[in-house]
Amino acid sequence: MMQYNNTRLSSLNIVLSPLTKVIRNCLLLLSLVLTSFFVAAKGVPPHVAKVNANVLPESNYPYWPAYNSLALDDLTDIKAQPWINQQHTIDGWDWSLPESVTPADNGLVALQRNIGLKKSFKALKLSFPSNSVGILWVKWRDIEATEGNFDFSPIVAKIKQANSVGVEVILRILAHSKDRAGNINKGDAPLWLEKYDVTLLKRRRLKDNLNFDPAHPVFHDRYLKLVQALAKTDIPNMVKAAYVGYRSNSFGDEGIGPFKEHDWQKNDALDHVRERLDAWQKAFTGMEHKVFMGGTSHYGFKQGFGVRRGFVEMYLYNIPNADMGQYIDINGYLMVDESAPIIKNGGFHGEVNEEYEAGWATAKRGYRFGETTNSYPYRYFVSTLRALQMRCNYIHTTGHLVPQMLPFLSLELGRTVHDAPDTWSYLSTSYLKS
Repeated sequence: MMQYNNTRLSSLNIVLSPLTKVIRNCLLLLSLVLTSFFVAAKGVPPHVAKVNANVLPESNYPYWPAYNSLALDDLTDIKAQPWINQQHTIDGWDWSLPESVTPADNGLVALQRNIGLKKSFKALKLSFPSNSVGILWVKWRDIEATEGNFDFSPIVAKIKQANSVGVEVILRILAHSKDRAGNINKGDAPLWLEKYDVTLLKRRRLKDNLNFDPAHPVFHDRYLKLVQALAKTDIPNMVKAAYVGYRSNSFGDEGIGPFKEHDWQKNDALDHVRERLDAWQKAFTGMEHKVFMGGTSHYGFKQGFGVRRGFVEMYLYNIPNADMGQYIDINGYLMVDESAPIIKNGGFHGEVNEEYEAGWATAKRGYRFGETTNSYPYRYFVSTLRALQMRCNYIHTTGHLVPQMLPFLSLELGRTVHDAPDTWSYLSTSYLKS
C-alpha cells in the first residue's frame, strides 16, 4: 500500500497525483471474469478432495502474516499503525489514519458474543478508538418457560452488566428450533408448543435444527405475543440494536421468511412474514433503525429496518446485488451504487467475518476454505476490505488475523463517499465459476 499527500491507495503499480482534499472513493476494483468453468481440485490430496471437491490447491501467501488467531483477551495488545504527517512511501501495508479521525456514530464492531445468559461481558481495554459492542443471544424458551409467563428480567440484568463495563448490547432472540442435531436441550422454542401439535418442518441432515413451522397459526400467534411482551419492557430503549430472523437449518435463526433471499418478493407476499415485521416495528416505534433483519425484505426496509448478512468471509458473494448497491460495470469492475437505500438512508447494514478457527481446515468442517490455514490471513484481509467496500456500518469479526486492520476497520465502518477520511482501492482479478 502506498501513501502520498496523506492519500492512500491499497494497490500496487499505481501512480498517484496530489489531492487537495482527502475523500475516499472506496471502490473495490475486482476485475471479475465471469465464466462457466469448474475449478478442479488439482494438487489437492485425495482424502481432502473426497470430502470437498471444490477445495483449491494450497498456495503461498507471502505478503500477509502467518496464521495466528487472536482471542478476546489478546485485543489489548493491538495498536493502531502510527500516522506519518508528511509525504512518504512505506514498504508494506499502511493502515494508519490521523489521530483526529474518530469512529462514525453508526460504525459498530462486535468483538464479543455471549450465547445464553450465564456468561458476563468483559470490559475491553482497547488502545485504539472503536465503537465496540457485544452480542447477546437468548432463547425464547428461557423467556417464556411456561405459557403466558414472560420473564425478561435476566436479559435486563445482562444488559445492565454489559453497560457497567462499557459494552452496549445487540440482542438476538432465537425462537424456532425444537432441537439441534437431535439434542432437545439445544433447541430454542418453548416445548409447550408441542401440546398444540404445531407442525415440525423436515430436517435435511441430522446435524440441522428441527424447526417448528413459523407459519403455523398457533406458533405465529404465540410468537407475536412474545414480541408484544418485549415491547412492554424497557429493552428496546436499552439495546443498541435487535435482530429479527426466521427458522433456519443452522444455528441462529437466519433469513426473514421461508424463501431464499433472492426471492424476497415471495417472502414479502406472505401475511405471517409481514405481521412478524409489523410486531417488531411496534416494539421499536421511533427506533426502527435499531431493528435489523436476517435477510432482504423490502417490506422491512420500508419500516426503517436494516439487514445483516453473514458470510463476507466468502468475499466474492453477493455480486451483483442491487439491494446492496453492488453492480459490475461494463469493464468488469465491481462498483457501488451510492443511491441504494441501504447506503443512502444509513440503515443498519451488517456483516459477519468469523470463520477463522483452525477447525475449518478439517474434514469435520468439510475443508471449507482449504486443507490448511495458509490462506486464512489473506481471506481475512480481503473480507475486511469487502465489508468496507459494501459500505457496511456493522461487523461481527473474530480472529483478527491482520491485527492492525482492526483499528482501521473501526474507523472506516459506516463511512460514505461524503465523510470518509481517506481514498483507497483494491485491485484483484477473480474468476467466478458459474
